[in-house]
Amino acid sequence: MHESHEPATSILLPRRLVDRKTAIEPREEPRDVAAGRDHWGLSLRISALPGIVTSVSMLEDGSCATDHFIQPAYVLRRLATGKLLLCRIDCQGVTLPQLDPADSSQVLAKGWAACSDDSMTLYLPRDSIEMDIAWRIILRAYQHLASRPPTSRRRHVAATTLPQFAPTTRYWM
Repeated sequence: MHESHEPATSILLPRRLVDRKTAIEPREEPRDVAAGRDHWGLSLRISALPGIVTSVSMLEDGSCATDHFIQPAYVLRRLATGKLLLCRIDCQGVTLPQLDPADSSQVLAKGWAACSDDSMTLYLPRDSIEMDIAWRIILRAYQHLASRPPTSRRRHVAATTLPQFAPTTRYWM
């Protein structure tokens, strides 16, 4: 297996500061980020990944949600019959249904996301620094789906009965 198909063991994240204020950069509005019109280009970065199909939909409350699906040809983690949801960006945050359990526990422990029913909701970035961290987390979800699962730990047992062959030296003399 090529090393690009083997994800790293974990991501290193700083702790998310809840009361952090952005002094220099403009604040993103959740409606703009959900509709894919964010200044830091989170939705554009996700759309630029290989095999990603993007769909924008209107929600019942009048806000937009952007769904990013990964095509089945790019999913090596498990068999998928159709497009698989990589993430959904709405006013509540970035929903990640597929993330490695080790990565998701680190993201939750550092305060970057909240746990939902069967997925994790990443908080929307407040500035470009948090956008880069959110991008790294989303990229880990993409790498988790686009990488092969680890091989089994079972040792290879050599066959005890090998076929018998005639020596080839007498044919070359």
